[in-house]
Parts: sequence; structure tokens; C-alpha cells
Amino acid sequence: MNLWKPCFSRSGFTRLELLVLLGVFGLSGAIVLPVFESNMCDGGRTKVVSNAKQIALALKIYAMDHDGRFPEARSNANEAFQQLLPDYVSSKLAFVARRSPWVSDYPDKADFVKPQLAGGENAFAYVCGLNSASNPEFPLVAEGFVEGNPGVYTFNPQLKGGVGRERQAVVVRVDGTGRFERVSRWDYRVYKKTGLFRKMDIFAPASGWLTADQVPLNPASE
Repeated sequence: MNLWKPCFSRSGFTRLELLVLLGVFGLSGAIVLPVFESNMCDGGRTKVVSNAKQIALALKIYAMDHDGRFPEARSNANEAFQQLLPDYVSSKLAFVARRSPWVSDYPDKADFVKPQLAGGENAFAYVCGLNSASNPEFPLVAEGFVEGNPGVYTFNPQLKGGVGRERQAVVVRVDGTGRFERVSRWDYRVYKKTGLFRKMDIFAPASGWLTADQVPLNPASE
């Protein structure tokens, strides 16, 4: 039974409308980020949200063409995002984030236009095993985590997964909404309130939440 079509019919978006929105994201990216240096200022945090939402929108369009399924991946987020190029994301600049240690110095233009999304060219993590009918509150795209420890960040901006003094990480949900999420100063995870004195790690499996095969994957290392 195909469960994803009603989800899109209720939202009122057609594939053409989503493509137009994706084009708007791409155009705004071209204006805000003509070169990598524009990601090097404090305002670059807004650009990180824009890029993450652009990726999530591309994933939704991909799902419309693949029976509601988001791309599969086994070991890292690049494996999933690679499947978006070039039909759903026209430029690898969408996967760049401000000062992210996951991203190398601005890549050589000759390498950056290659279709392969190599290690060092992506700053975003991906939660695999989801589809367009999944809980709209599930995390789908996020800033890359600490290397070897998906779901956990650090406040050291020099390390992979570092969110710096803002202590906030960009997270985009299945429904396409993206925002800065507070990172706990105690264990460096992102939590969701489930009651007055209860909370849960949004990237960890839990009853009524993510399952064991719906796990966050870090970007590929160089």
C-alpha cells in the first residue's frame, strides 16, 4: 500500500511547486554564497539553515520519484546525498557549511564540479531509514556530529561536530522545518521535551520514536 501520496496531497505541494522552491533556495544560495568566504561570518549560521533545508527539500522531491522512499545509505551521509546530484541538487555548494571541520578548505573548482560527493565536501549528517510518511517531527538532516559518535556534538569549533559558543545545531525535520536546536551542556546531545520533567534524545531510538535501523550517519571523512 502506497502511504506517501496522501501526505503530499494534504500539504498541497505539487512536484512542480517543490522544484520551484528548490530553485528559489538555489538562487538565494548563489546570491548569499558566491564564494565560500561568505560562510565565514556570524551571518553564515543562517546560511547553514538554508542549505540544510535545501537538502531536505531535495530529499522530499527525490521521495516523490521513488515511491516515498528517501535515499538509502549504509556508512555515511554522503552515500545518500550523492543520489541527489545532479537531478535534485545542482551544486555541491549546498552541502557546505560555515567553518565546518567536516569540510576542507574551499575545494579546487575542477574537483568541486565532479559529480562525486567526496569526503570533505559535505558538512551535513543524515538519518537513514526514513520515508516521506515517517513522523514529520523526526530529524532528517543535521549538522555533522562528533566523528565516530553520531548524535553527539561538541562546543569546540575546531573539532568535527563543533557548534561553538552558540551551543546550537541546525536540524531539519521530515516535514522540512529547520531551526537551531539547543545542545545540552551536560552530554552534548539534542533533546526533545516529552513531559514536564522528561526529555528524549531526538537522534536515539525510543518507543514511538526512531527505530534501531533509523540511525544518524555522519558525513564522509576525507
